[in-house]
Amino acid sequence: MQAPLSNAISVLVAAQTSENWNEFFATLLGSRLGVIATGLPPGATGAIQAKRNQISLGRTTRNGVVLLLACADFGLFRARFPEQGFNAEMDAHSLFRTALYDPGCEGILVNSAVSAHSVPVARAKIVELVSRASS
Repeated sequence: MQAPLSNAISVLVAAQTSENWNEFFATLLGSRLGVIATGLPPGATGAIQAKRNQISLGRTTRNGVVLLLACADFGLFRARFPEQGFNAEMDAHSLFRTALYDPGCEGILVNSAVSAHSVPVARAKIVELVSRASS
């Protein structure tokens, strides 16, 4: 099973160069990410249009900073770590918009499917990525 975002995380963890960060962000922008969603309708599959506050996403606090939890390469992550509770998938842009909509959220934490590594993406970087994608 392919794991492009997890592989980009592994490369970044090995060497945090600007080239590796750029590759990580480029891969992230084109990715779908797993999330922990609560409030989903029973038996829900496919695309879901949620009303305001109908569905919430899992969060964590890391060094006092609130981040939305996400996993790279959803299918592989679920196969390797089923106990983690990731149960839905979102494209990166939708996840970014969700993070920005919540004033208490300071970013997202992307967990690798192939290693015990994660990469935090700060709110300011999400704003930059969203504006770059919009132009």
